[in-house]
Amino acid sequence: MKTSVLIIAIVALFISANANSEIRSKRCGQDFVKIKDDKYSVMDKCGSAKYTEVVSGAYGRKEERLVYKFNQDGPLTVFSFYAGKLYKIEEIRR
Repeated sequence: MKTSVLIIAIVALFISANANSEIRSKRCGQDFVKIKDDKYSVMDKCGSAKYTEVVSGAYGRKEERLVYKFNQDGPLTVFSFYAGKLYKIEEIRR
């Protein structure tokens, strides 16, 4: 019983790890967005986000996320900012 639960957990972890991928740069039109770009530069290159959110955590740390869907069949692209600088780009496949 413990072995089967462990195998299921490992498979689920592997599937979820492959569903989202972190990348270092993303093409937006004619330009590229890359880690350490500021939020306004990203918005200028990529346009308005489909969804935005602000997440505040411990010690007043504020993280902002901009979510884009560049084409109908493609993944969601999430740009995450801390102190106005891009620190993570993720693609989320559904």
